[in-house]
Amino acid sequence: MQQKNKIMKYINYIYFNIYCWYYKMKADGRKVDPTGMTAIMFGLFFGGCFFLIDWIYYHFILHSYPGNIHEFVLIFVVILFSGIINQIYLSNNRYQKVYKDYSSLGVVKNKNRAMLFSFFIIFLPYLILAAFGILLALEG
Repeated sequence: MQQKNKIMKYINYIYFNIYCWYYKMKADGRKVDPTGMTAIMFGLFFGGCFFLIDWIYYHFILHSYPGNIHEFVLIFVVILFSGIINQIYLSNNRYQKVYKDYSSLGVVKNKNRAMLFSFFIIFLPYLILAAFGILLALEG
């Protein structure tokens, strides 16, 4: 149970940083929805993880790749997980609780580094896929 709370703490931290990024954009006068955009970013993360696991399965286990994954499957995964994350954080205004907890504690001392860390985690599956692609291109 303690491990689950620790994982949720990291997820909330990433959510807070990305939410702050989009909230700052909204405060600057741009027309963005911070909760929706943050949910889309998490959806992109899960879509990337799905694509990475699929690629690893076909490349390393089956030693072949039948072609590209259908785009609509990836779009469906992104939309599905975006909706799930959005529902989790919008229920009982959880996103406001997370925002108040992290901003009142002053947890984030270097906001730019924290934001870059959060976006790095979100795009990590895509960076791994790009690294695999570069290695395979150099190999053969």
